[in-house]
Amino acid sequence: MDQSLIFMKVLSKTDVEHRMAIPMESFAVFGIPQGKHSQNFDFLDMISTGRSWSFRCSKMTNNSHPKPVLTSDWIKYVKEKCLKEGDQVNFFYVKKDG
Repeated sequence: MDQSLIFMKVLSKTDVEHRMAIPMESFAVFGIPQGKHSQNFDFLDMISTGRSWSFRCSKMTNNSHPKPVLTSDWIKYVKEKCLKEGDQVNFFYVKKDG
């Protein structure tokens, strides 16, 4: 498997209580189709369980600037992993060989 870092982030209070804001420079990786404001993506927890999670990546508009966020099972994931403000998460794109 080949992997490359999409982004890493130190979690804020909003990230662990409501939704996680994605750095804007990483948003293009998610490839939400033109005309749509959200798309579900599967994420694999490679650190502990190997379990797959489905998060929704959405473009929120705030002061006319699109703000990408992860929602859906994101808060469920935060609670299961006991994540808190100040913890760091890393997201990688993984390409399977073959």
